[in-house]
Amino acid sequence: MASVVKLSPETADDLDRLIASGSFPSREAAVAEGVRRLQEDDAWWRMVDVKVAQARADSAAGRVHSADEVRRELRSTGTAPR
Repeated sequence: MASVVKLSPETADDLDRLIASGSFPSREAAVAEGVRRLQEDDAWWRMVDVKVAQARADSAAGRVHSADEVRRELRSTGTAPR
C-alpha cells in the first residue's frame, strides 16, 4: 500500500544526500531502513523497561549484591573489565 508523507525541506535534502552518496538506492529504501531502526530501538527500550522493573523488584525483595561481591564474582569468572 502506497502512502504519501510530507517531508520538511531539510529532511528531503537529507534523504537526497543519502541517495546521492550511494547509501540507499531510493527515498523509499532510506525511509524503510529508518522505520526498521525505529522498531529495533523501540524493542530495545521495551526490553530495558522490563529489566529495570525486574531490578526494582529484586531490590525491593532484598535480592541485591554489593559492588565488592559483584567485582569478586566477575574476577572469579574471568569476565571482569581490565
